[in-house]
Formats: sequence, C-alpha cells, structure tokens
Amino acid sequence: MLIVNGGLGPTSDDLSALAAATAKGESLILHAGWLETMTRFFAERGRPMAESNRKQAGNPRQRGDDSTTPVGTACGFAVQLNRCLMFFTPGVPSEFKVMVEQEILPRLRERFPLSEPPLCLRLTTFGRSESDLAQSLNPLPLPPGVVMGYRSSMPIIELKLTGPAEQRDAMLALWPEVQKVAGENLIF
Repeated sequence: MLIVNGGLGPTSDDLSALAAATAKGESLILHAGWLETMTRFFAERGRPMAESNRKQAGNPRQRGDDSTTPVGTACGFAVQLNRCLMFFTPGVPSEFKVMVEQEILPRLRERFPLSEPPLCLRLTTFGRSESDLAQSLNPLPLPPGVVMGYRSSMPIIELKLTGPAEQRDAMLALWPEVQKVAGENLIF
C-alpha cells in the first residue's frame, strides 16, 4: 500500500495524478462527475471556477478504482498498480482527514482484518543513549511477533514494545524487565 499526499491541485506543480497515470502507462481521464461537483462547489460560494481547476477532474481512475473526497476540490482517488494499492489524497489536512476516515481506513480494515488491534506498551527514558538501552534490551527474549522499538530525541528515548493482541499476557510479563533495564532513567 502507498499513500501519496498532495499534488492534486490546479497548478502546474500539482503532478500526482499525472504521476499515477504515467506509472500505470495510461492517460488522465477527465471525470465529468467530479467536474460537475467542482462547478457546484464554486457556484455555492458565489465564485467562478478558474479554467485551471478543470485539471483537478483528471485522474487515471478506472471503474472500480474510485475514491473521492467529499469536501474541497481535490479529487482523491485509488488505483491498483501490480500488487500495490495506491491512494492519492488531497494535501489540505481537513480534506485528507475525511478521505482517510471515509475511504482509506475502511478499505484497509477490509483488506487486513484484525480481530483485535495490536498492543503497544511505551515508556520514556532520560539520559541514556539509544544504543546503550538497545544493548541492554537485546538479550530479552521477545514473544513471537513482538518487536522493541526506539524513538530517539536525545536526551529522551522512547521505548515501545509492540505486538499482536494475542501476545498481551507475554508482553505484560516481559514489561517489568524492560522497566528494570530503564532503571533510574525511566521518567514515565
């Protein structure tokens, strides 16, 4: 899966739709339905639609590959390229958020069903280096599918033990050992 954010606007530097079409070996298709949606969008606001906005109604989308953004003028879309599902989203944060919530997350949940969300245990340390913590934590036996993650912003290091929900008990049993390694450097 790939998410491309932005580049769906009306200006010459908005090239995401063209890039998607080029990658698929196709031409951009002018979608009359979206053109009508944009025309209404501007009319409802008492503004004329610039000719350059027509560009926003063009994308490589084929039947069955349609994802639209119900707000704004940037027409988000989804296309399949080989085994990769690609989402092209508006760059405006409020429009992006709507597309993620209404289009992308439902498709991901359908494609990658999880009986329960993964578990992530976190703690924050102060003063020890990432490599020093990793050296002390590496010998700990992690349950299957569980990973130890590090996020460094020296002098603060966040430790994350992440794994599938079915490993919850094993992760909770291991967590005191992680806290012990953090020792006096544990701040929360």
